[in-house]
Amino acid sequence: MKFLAAFFVALAAFAVVYGGAMRWVDPRGEFGGGRFPVVELDARAEKMRLFRAFREATAPAGLILGSSRSMKLRPRALAEAAGAPFFNFAVDNARAEDYLAIYRWVRQQGVAVRYLVIGLDVEALHDDDRPDPGLVRNGELVQALLRPGLPVPGASLGVTRPGLVRRLKQEKATFRIEYVEDAARALRLFWRPAERPTPLMEFERDGYLRYRRWEVQRAAGTFRFDEDMERCLAKYLGRFDHMRRLSESRRAYLREVVEEAHGDGARVLVWITALHRQTEQYLEQRTAYAALLQDTRAYQEAIAREDGVVPYDFSRPPGEPGGGSGWYDCAHIDEAVADRVARSLGQGLR
Repeated sequence: MKFLAAFFVALAAFAVVYGGAMRWVDPRGEFGGGRFPVVELDARAEKMRLFRAFREATAPAGLILGSSRSMKLRPRALAEAAGAPFFNFAVDNARAEDYLAIYRWVRQQGVAVRYLVIGLDVEALHDDDRPDPGLVRNGELVQALLRPGLPVPGASLGVTRPGLVRRLKQEKATFRIEYVEDAARALRLFWRPAERPTPLMEFERDGYLRYRRWEVQRAAGTFRFDEDMERCLAKYLGRFDHMRRLSESRRAYLREVVEEAHGDGARVLVWITALHRQTEQYLEQRTAYAALLQDTRAYQEAIAREDGVVPYDFSRPPGEPGGGSGWYDCAHIDEAVADRVARSLGQGLR
């Protein structure tokens, strides 16, 4: 018995020390440590940090929501059109529940949103009704989403876990070999900064995305659009392979964002985002993408007609040159195309 008691005490002590060390190193930027390099960026946590700092200097009146396909929408371009500062709060793999959670969180920060621009991906309305893990582990966003007194559809989305359970799951995730490897990388890069590679992506202070590594490659003439095409196509095939219809819960989430923004006196624009033509063709041959895109257009028209949303369909971006030009990969437009989108949206803000 004494041996077992000593064993469990030692095990508990190890778990506490290990957990504390992982929180201290914080290789994924989940705990707000900031002492060591982040080797796997959590866009939701990072955008929240940037938003707080941005708000301290300039309270934004315009908000951009969406997934990584909206991250290249330049806030300064929309700010010039609207005459008010903008912040790009687009996050990885955003679904409609992310839009609502982020909007409510922003309002909780005391910011009055006068302009709301939503980049709507077809898969943001995916009928799997599974939230992104980045949302589930973000306690502040989950609490904003589940704020009492307002209708929140779809407990089936699985984000109703009590805060303690959610925190325990976050701690449990650190007890994985992948997390240890990330922590080791963060420590190595901290002690040997010369070994740090040019990051693939970084956010500017207003949430705007810079693809640093690809920009360097483009400047050097070494960027190859088709280099990662097979992996990119497989990734998007996985997104649409089991999607058959638009989620009722997620349509309700999107409509709730619109209604709350209008209730706050905001002008709301919703634009359908693009995939590269080769990606479209690939998906149309293997999935229900073409029909889903039509359903998304029909739903956008419905909320424009019934809820006063200003709609834009950029599933084919304006002035898209075709080929690899104008794209960083099979789903993400570059600065030139994104700026043309921003100019068109700017007309709707005036």
